[in-house]
Amino acid sequence: MPLKKGIKNIGKNIKELEEHGKRKRSKKQIIAIALNVANKSKKKNCISYFKTMYDEKGMPCIDEYKFLPNRKFRIDHYFPQVNLAIEEEGGIFINGSHCRPMRFCSDMEKYNLMTENGISLLRYQPRKIDHDQIKRVYDRLSLKQKV
Repeated sequence: MPLKKGIKNIGKNIKELEEHGKRKRSKKQIIAIALNVANKSKKKNCISYFKTMYDEKGMPCIDEYKFLPNRKFRIDHYFPQVNLAIEEEGGIFINGSHCRPMRFCSDMEKYNLMTENGISLLRYQPRKIDHDQIKRVYDRLSLKQKV
């Protein structure tokens, strides 16, 4: 999303919050809420784009897949036919949650549980996803299942 368009959307969200807000909020609080709303809708669109792209290629994909019923762990993108998981590691260079000690340890536990349950894993930075590699691994895992 271009920067100008993003700023325009944030401005629209701020106006809506100011008009419909029941209680008084500081300008800083309103901007934080507007940014949060914009980020959530942006992430939602990215995930559905990923799913749509692979569904069209004949590679059914599930977003935000909960792979263990008794845990809160979710896989960003999961291909159930071949037990392949794609994890997007966001915020690496801005000290995001994946880089903080507790989250890092939690991610290690999640990845180990995935391996224990027979799920193969590919990890990427959000803007550096190698779709060719995903296709190659998917095809290789499909061949293994046929044998």
